[in-house]
Amino acid sequence: MSDVTGPAPAVPDGPARMTTTETALAGMWCDLLGRSATGTEEDFFEAGGTSVMAIRFLQRVEKKFGPDVLTPEQLYDDPRLGVLAKAIDTSLAGG
Repeated sequence: MSDVTGPAPAVPDGPARMTTTETALAGMWCDLLGRSATGTEEDFFEAGGTSVMAIRFLQRVEKKFGPDVLTPEQLYDDPRLGVLAKAIDTSLAGG
């Protein structure tokens, strides 16, 4: 028998690895875009989001997390799920 060693298999960056905020945002994306987010690096606009959907997304974020936790500028500057979740968490922590 040979002992085959090598790098550990990559762990997918999917729902099982998401934070609570990322999971909440992924659910919003699913509702708006009609498909599940594939991971934290997924881009809102590359996934099919439009400017009208962005407004709806920001409304849902405000309803779930409170006012002013995510700005339109943040969404347009870097629309990746993980980055947006981190921005929300930072805002909620007072940063």
